[in-house]
Amino acid sequence: MTLAVTVAVLAFSAAATALLIGRALPYLIRASMLDLPNDRSLHSVPVPRGAGLGIAGIVLMIQAWILATHHDAAMPADMAWWLGGASFALLGWWDDYRSRSAMLRLIAQFVIVAVFTSIALADVEIPGLVVPAVLVTVVSTVLVVWVVNLFNFMDGADGYAGTQAFLYSVAAVALLLHSGAGQAAVVAAAVAGAALGFLYWNRAPARVFMGDSGSYFLGFQFAALAIVGVRYGQSIAPWIVLFALFLVDATFTLLRRLLSGDSWWEAHRTHAFQVLILKGWSPNRLAIALAALTVFIYWPLAAWAVVEHDREWIAALLAVGLAGMIWFMIMRDHTVPTTIQ
Repeated sequence: MTLAVTVAVLAFSAAATALLIGRALPYLIRASMLDLPNDRSLHSVPVPRGAGLGIAGIVLMIQAWILATHHDAAMPADMAWWLGGASFALLGWWDDYRSRSAMLRLIAQFVIVAVFTSIALADVEIPGLVVPAVLVTVVSTVLVVWVVNLFNFMDGADGYAGTQAFLYSVAAVALLLHSGAGQAAVVAAAVAGAALGFLYWNRAPARVFMGDSGSYFLGFQFAALAIVGVRYGQSIAPWIVLFALFLVDATFTLLRRLLSGDSWWEAHRTHAFQVLILKGWSPNRLAIALAALTVFIYWPLAAWAVVEHDREWIAALLAVGLAGMIWFMIMRDHTVPTTIQ
């Protein structure tokens, strides 16, 4: 797969996703799939949700085309990847249509991811890591489930999660092409395009939300792309760099809520990005800040981690450390208003 193919796929995915979501909007409204504002949300009017199924539909279609036209030794892992993505999109849609219990969703997530990791990592040897294969699968399953949920947690402001999805996926294209994973790079391009098409409708003021069908699907895709990179001999370090801002905000906020005795599984608006909006930042300003940090700091750090193999974990630590400093600077002021200004 060449760079020209990935660019063409990105453009097609963006246009197709934007068109599909636009056609689906009347159905979402008629089906009363509306995200109603409450004291824990950042929007003030009902907004349709469930556009993530459009994102997933286009990406899965392109991925199916790749599976049908390219056959190689990685076919079982690629099939598990496709089935995992489809399963997460449907699980999220099920919850978008009618809210399900958190425990039921979590059990389903672990089942989906356990099947995926047991197949995708079955023949992977990680240099310098001498542990039983089953332990690698178990740890990977827990981490992938966490990535899926942390992206779901971070989907709470117009254009924010969509911007991260686009920027992460574009960087993933570069990382995968560099490692020779051309087919996976095309899938990453499809994800980037779908995120861009979704942003057409989700930029502030949002006309539609992706819902759990989108956040589950995209979170799984991000984890799967990193695992594909590992399958092609890459370190996990550059992928941690790319996801550091979301990883730190979601993880630190969860730990803070656990230590304060709050119900961690309940909806809230105490993530750093939510606090910034409550302090007066606009969603557009937030998305621009995310884009600037990612393009000018985190993309170069990820590139450094790829080029300087002996310093890749230094890059990862710098990325996480910077994200942690930003989080603490935002959260040090605890006098946060309870209503949107």
